[in-house]
Amino acid sequence: MPEQILDVKKTMEMYAAGKITGISVELPHPNDELLIATLMTLGTPRHGAEMLRVHPAMRLAAFEMWGLVQMAARGNVFAKEQVDMAISMNEQMRKDELIADRPDMSVGLWER
Repeated sequence: MPEQILDVKKTMEMYAAGKITGISVELPHPNDELLIATLMTLGTPRHGAEMLRVHPAMRLAAFEMWGLVQMAARGNVFAKEQVDMAISMNEQMRKDELIADRPDMSVGLWER
């Protein structure tokens, strides 16, 4: 298994010390599964989206993106632009081989 970039213990210590903000516990709605599904629909690999379970700031960012998706569905132009930009960025990162669905795949960033 590849080494994890995210140090969960250090992240939680920083959160407890107030050095980062976020949502430290799973919300009743939208729960983690719904947030992960939203990120995956926008093109984030599952293994990347799953990190929100242990990273409060990422859970907050996923919650904000979920809110943008809801607003875009109701016709908010700004929210639609933000959602489209997230999709476009994920598509471009896949083309550039910076993200992939396999967590054990090297992105090639350091090899280039």
